[in-house]
Amino acid sequence: MMSQNCRKILLIILIMLYALIICCNSEKDQDILFQDIQPESVGVASESLKVIEHQIDIWINEQDIVGAELLIIKKERTVLHKVFGWMDLENKIPLKKNTIFNIRSMTKPLVGTAIFMLFEQGRLALSDKVLDYIPAFDNDKCRDITIDHLLTHTAGFISSQEGGMKHHTLEEVVDESGKLGPMFVPGSRLYYSGRNSAILAFIIKTITDTTAEVWIKKNILDPLKMNDTFCVYQQISSDTLLGRISHAYVLKNDRYDIYRDPVWPPEFHFFGGGVGFYSTARDYAKFLVMWLDKGVSERKLFLNPATIKLAFQPNPFDPTYARHWNIFKPSADYEKNLPAYGHIGDFGTMAYAVPASDLIICFFTQSRYNKIMGDFLTLVARTIY
Repeated sequence: MMSQNCRKILLIILIMLYALIICCNSEKDQDILFQDIQPESVGVASESLKVIEHQIDIWINEQDIVGAELLIIKKERTVLHKVFGWMDLENKIPLKKNTIFNIRSMTKPLVGTAIFMLFEQGRLALSDKVLDYIPAFDNDKCRDITIDHLLTHTAGFISSQEGGMKHHTLEEVVDESGKLGPMFVPGSRLYYSGRNSAILAFIIKTITDTTAEVWIKKNILDPLKMNDTFCVYQQISSDTLLGRISHAYVLKNDRYDIYRDPVWPPEFHFFGGGVGFYSTARDYAKFLVMWLDKGVSERKLFLNPATIKLAFQPNPFDPTYARHWNIFKPSADYEKNLPAYGHIGDFGTMAYAVPASDLIICFFTQSRYNKIMGDFLTLVARTIY
């Protein structure tokens, strides 16, 4: 008979083998994700991709944009990943793959996802009144505002009410919002405003007893291995990190001027919910894949299919916006098929998924107020799906 010591040794060996198998499988899954393949193997014509590349080259040469990174994924495989133009125009430093961009409003779906995860955990309901979480909303003007109003941008707050550098804490923004109140009856129309996202971020903080950006990192970014996605509201000191962040430019009088240099002090002193995260095209694609795969990624269930359908439910006031998601192409049959969804950041970034074609497109520029985003969307739609 096997001695007790032998049994212990055998048990330890089995545990180590199991851990090794899990580790190897995890690394294998990570390697397979977004693996480069021949476009034709997933039904994409190489010639169509060359048409897109050629047009971006034209936009760079005609100075319609400063630089761009394009990542196109079909069936979770990379069919095109290419960079164009400059990361630093003044010093003629070319853009590199996996450059980090200030994604601005592409932050909003991360906040929305956190709200939906808390919703599934039973820690909030979309019909909850905001005043249940924020005392400043316990007044006649704000009493009827719900969490769902904030998600759908129908709470009544308008863009001119978005704070900015005058605020030093998220609490200041939220308290001011409660005092100002909505500019129209909540639920009567849509008006896109970052103030809605700021209030949602504060609700996350109230429920979880930690800041929204910390909760998002722990529960969304880390499990998805979005290691190049982070929030910036303090001076960046790492030279390695600074070397990966693109300069941001703004179009003025038909020319691009420097708008944000990574070495400058941050725009905001706190995470405001509507903007704040930096990311890469590849990282953001991981986030979109989780939604595309019906809420599952890395063997972890983030959201249930019913919640995902709820997130993309058509807005009665504007079909191009859902619950903290841009809708790039509404679905003809929403009950059966999800629409094309994603988000745009006003520094010139855009990422979206087309469920009907199992496509993800990330087009990151650092050229604020550029005029080619609509043309890019049309070009991709005509050449690929």
